[in-house]
Amino acid sequence: LIVKRIKKLIAIIKRGAPSFSRYLVSDNDVIITNIIRGSAVGNEWDDYRRQIVVEFQQHPMDFLRQPVISRTVHPNQQEIANEYLVDLSKDKFSRENILPRLHDLPIGNPYVCDNFPLASTMSMQHAYYLSIIRDNLGVFIPDGEIESITELGGGYGNFCRIVYGLGYTGNYSILDLSEMHSIQRHFLSYGCAPQINN
Repeated sequence: LIVKRIKKLIAIIKRGAPSFSRYLVSDNDVIITNIIRGSAVGNEWDDYRRQIVVEFQQHPMDFLRQPVISRTVHPNQQEIANEYLVDLSKDKFSRENILPRLHDLPIGNPYVCDNFPLASTMSMQHAYYLSIIRDNLGVFIPDGEIESITELGGGYGNFCRIVYGLGYTGNYSILDLSEMHSIQRHFLSYGCAPQINN
């Protein structure tokens, strides 16, 4: 039952991130990576990494609006964010416990949702992830049942910020590229989270 729920959760998450499926293939219901060990990733990330450093150094207070950073970690996907908002609004728990507390900080100058201007498009996606984790695994992460979180590829640190903002008090580790760790430390240093390991 747990394996079935995890597979369902992965399928739902993949719906909102089409680029993710480019690097994963399904073989007898087992998800495996399609990357040869020791090879280049096979996408634009080597170039992106260099451009991300330049964009962040030149624009630390509106880095989320820069072309490569926006494309890779903070896309302005209004239509998808609105779909997430509709789903969250239909769910009583999300309507009462997530949406009233969902907001963004001006750090990075995020793209806000047209239909929910307190939160960014990415915050809406992250709120939706919290909701589907609760629905499919029976755990609302901020409630304290989980003592430690390890995030692989933490973007600019927004999911971490949201989880702590909703009441999480445990440890949080982000495993990511060093370039992204610089951005995460900058973003989360504005009172977003007490202790981040990366």
